[in-house]
This record gives sequence, structure tokens and C-alpha cells, in this order.
Amino acid sequence: MTNVVGSTSMGATGYVHVFSTLGAQHIVCGIGAHCEFGQKMVVNVVAASLTPSESPDKTPSIEEEVAAVVVEALDAAVEVATVAVADAEVKVKAEAEAEAEAEAKTETDASGGGGGGG
Repeated sequence: MTNVVGSTSMGATGYVHVFSTLGAQHIVCGIGAHCEFGQKMVVNVVAASLTPSESPDKTPSIEEEVAAVVVEALDAAVEVATVAVADAEVKVKAEAEAEAEAEAKTETDASGGGGGGG
């Protein structure tokens, strides 16, 4: 990554980034054409609260645990779908380019510019 404001690491639950600057932070994916296909976002970083919203020793309820598992599954499904859409868009673009090249060749051949001398 370049121009990262803050620190990045892998936590127990996945990728963790701690911002060191408040305000709008633009996040983009630098892998392949991911950014071109929409894998980007803006995070509005605000000051941390001085009072925790939950006590750290609180045991989560079964509903909270199920909700966490559902959220993980949905995140994974979104990631798979995003990759599938990106792959499909690349394939459609390649097919369109091949079709355009074939049309151009057909037009060139039809106009007598096919290069056959005689």
C-alpha cells in the first residue's frame, strides 16, 4: 500500500487498519482492475469515544453470536460476488474487443483492403 495514514495489521478477526488522521479517508484496492470495478470506499474517521459502549467482560448472547456468524457469511458472499462480477466484466470487455476487431477486419476485407495483391 502507498500513502497509508495509520497502521495496518491482521487481527484475530481479519484485516485491521487504525487511522491516525481524522476526516474522510479514501480506500481503494490496488489489485488488478478491482478499483476500476468499484472496490473502493470512503471512511469518515471520527474521534474515539472515551466511554466504551460495552464492557469487555460481557459475554455475548446467542443472538449476538449468531448475528456475528451471519455477518461473516454475508461478507464472504459479497466478496465472492464482487470477484465474480469483476471477472464477468473483464470477460465481457474482452469479448466486445474481439468482436470489434472481427468487425473491423470484415469491413477491411469487404472494402478490398485485405492486402491480397495479385
